[in-house]
Amino acid sequence: MESAVNELNSLGFPDDSILVLHGKSGADAIRGRDQEPGFTGFMRRSWIRLSEFLSNQLDHVQRHIEAAEQGNYVILVPLQDTDEESRSRVHQTLKSHGGYDIVLVGLNSSELLDA
Repeated sequence: MESAVNELNSLGFPDDSILVLHGKSGADAIRGRDQEPGFTGFMRRSWIRLSEFLSNQLDHVQRHIEAAEQGNYVILVPLQDTDEESRSRVHQTLKSHGGYDIVLVGLNSSELLDA
């Protein structure tokens, strides 16, 4: 997780724009979705949009909860611009560090990139 966050930082994403959830508190945040105190502005809107997408796919929500409870990390990286290059760089970074169930959340859509 630290390597993934460090690489995202090197791509220009500051620490405060990357949300990392894990353990019981991470699972609780996923269950409550928008109750996480670290969510502000764009992050909150992104999380709400992601939770709306995932609520239609309860198996994904449960997998993220279980992953967090088991000590795995759930990482949220909001992208303010949606150009293909930025999306691809973040996607490849997360994937190269073992990321799975990578979900792209846009202004009006959500897309599961990896299952």
